[in-house]
Amino acid sequence: MPQAELQVTLPEGTWVGDVSRAYEGAVFEVLATVPAQDRGVGLIEIQASALESVLDAVRAHDTILTVDEQAVTDRRALIRCETDRPLLLLSSGSAGVPIELPIRISNGEATLSVTAPRDRLSALSEQLESFGMSYELTYIRATSDPTGLLTDRQHAMVARAAELGYYSVPRDCTLSELAADLGIAKSTASEVLARAESKVVGRYLEDAATLPADD
Repeated sequence: MPQAELQVTLPEGTWVGDVSRAYEGAVFEVLATVPAQDRGVGLIEIQASALESVLDAVRAHDTILTVDEQAVTDRRALIRCETDRPLLLLSSGSAGVPIELPIRISNGEATLSVTAPRDRLSALSEQLESFGMSYELTYIRATSDPTGLLTDRQHAMVARAAELGYYSVPRDCTLSELAADLGIAKSTASEVLARAESKVVGRYLEDAATLPADD
């Protein structure tokens, strides 16, 4: 399943976009977020030199409904806020693509990391655009979690085959020798390995198909 990183330009009228553009160097990290009827609720960490001015700007923004300060120091604040224009939350929810947290926002730009099938990534891009957000695809790459790909028996046999040199070039172990080592028939060893190798090759081709072609 492909993993992608997007650099999203937040439109004017979003509180975090407007405030982060107004205060150069201020960094906002969305640590948690959840939809609540017609609004979005978020737990945000803010780092800024002019922190009080930044907090005043957040409170005064038209789209902010409530702000609760959880912890504040000279340059760092943890706040819980509600907004009636949670565009990133609406986009990800409509596309069915969860955005990985934390989300880092600075100078009106949000860095998003997502893992989803290609059709869901396309749906997310359409939703971002529909809400007035432009974006740049920083990277897209295939990820492969081998957990659950092979059965325990297949995994054990492939691991033993590799240990004995069955996959070395040239081979240090024949199929007959592998079967004898495992105490099974040669035909059984051949069938189990073939099924395991088919799964591995299938996963490789599936992941490779998600990568952009080289120009």
